[in-house]
Amino acid sequence: MDKKQRLQKLFTNPDIQWIRERLRERVRQGKGFDGKISLASPTGSQMAAFADLTGRRSRNRKRLSLPLQELESILHEAELADDLEEAVFLLEGSVANEKQRREGLRQEWQTLFERARSESEKSPKVIQWLEMLERSGLLKRLSLSDLQNAQQLLDQAFALHARLPAQQVELPALAAQITGDSHALDYGKPLAGVILPLLASLHDIDHWQNPADRRKVWDANGILCDSLSNPVLVCNLRLTASHPLAPILETNYQHEEPSYLTLRQLLNFPIKDLEACRFSKVFVCENPAIVSANIEANGRNSHPLICLSGNPTSSAQKLLSQLSQVGVDIHYHGDFDWPGLRIAKFVIETFGAKPWRMDAMSYLDAADGIPLKGKPAVSPWDTNLKEAMLVRGTAVYEEQVAKSLLADLSFE
Repeated sequence: MDKKQRLQKLFTNPDIQWIRERLRERVRQGKGFDGKISLASPTGSQMAAFADLTGRRSRNRKRLSLPLQELESILHEAELADDLEEAVFLLEGSVANEKQRREGLRQEWQTLFERARSESEKSPKVIQWLEMLERSGLLKRLSLSDLQNAQQLLDQAFALHARLPAQQVELPALAAQITGDSHALDYGKPLAGVILPLLASLHDIDHWQNPADRRKVWDANGILCDSLSNPVLVCNLRLTASHPLAPILETNYQHEEPSYLTLRQLLNFPIKDLEACRFSKVFVCENPAIVSANIEANGRNSHPLICLSGNPTSSAQKLLSQLSQVGVDIHYHGDFDWPGLRIAKFVIETFGAKPWRMDAMSYLDAADGIPLKGKPAVSPWDTNLKEAMLVRGTAVYEEQVAKSLLADLSFE
């Protein structure tokens, strides 16, 4: 019987299995074989086995303690193993050193970021982004701590960055070109999570947590989220005959029908000056029901009306941005609920819109609605509005005040 067999036979005794376990754990954790190992609350049979192994009885009945040098001498003198390292190998085979593994992984992650920084062409924004990914652990989380996945995400992010500024390319098309997956840049996907902080920082945009902010980030980098989907609804928006969009808008105006403008149309045929507009002010509402009611009540005899249909899409934001830049007066009304106040704040602050019956007086003059829900929002254009809503505690939707809005829209 060779020493491996004899050593394994020795440790078939269940009462000294704790010694074997402690040795294996020391190798796994990279602790080495200095010091001692111990067992709390030993049984009588464990104490007897300990005495048989060491040739001495423990004086402490509450804890067995075995210096590792003593154990190594016992095994060496019995010609069972030259040292404890060999003993563990003969008993367990190769045991992974967890400490070394962790240190190796740490070094590999460090190398990954060092290599990425060297490829950043010394761009301060890119270097800051890489430092954020490393410091926050964001890349590690999004790659599920897989170095290969992390490297692929960085490679794809660099490939996207190299294409900037994009020339009005569709987001799904760009994703497919870079990754082969048209949904790889969708919100919630790892690559989107990695690249959005960089794209935002390139244009000093602080937030990208909500859809409107993300569209702003993509748009600033020449990437289109929804150039054909989610068009903006307009009514009586008339342009001069020389403008490419005029025939579409004029036909619907003459037939007393609303029109839809896509982001693609607004990008290809922008409203560049006030002379292109056959109006000097527009009204903006939140709900399509107001557009429908305006057509029925006023027909062609009303100011231009733009409908956001909730949170402004890219097409709505582009239209409002163009009108604001050429000097058109924009007047905004929305729902008196907390999401409505957030939308109003965005439109007023982003496009310089003027509140349109969006004050505390207008709110209190309206009939009661359903109870307010959600987190309260601010109304910096009229601080009394938020306070009035908190006191009253009910929402007022645009449909409830449609009569007043339609009267404002009418030319008469």
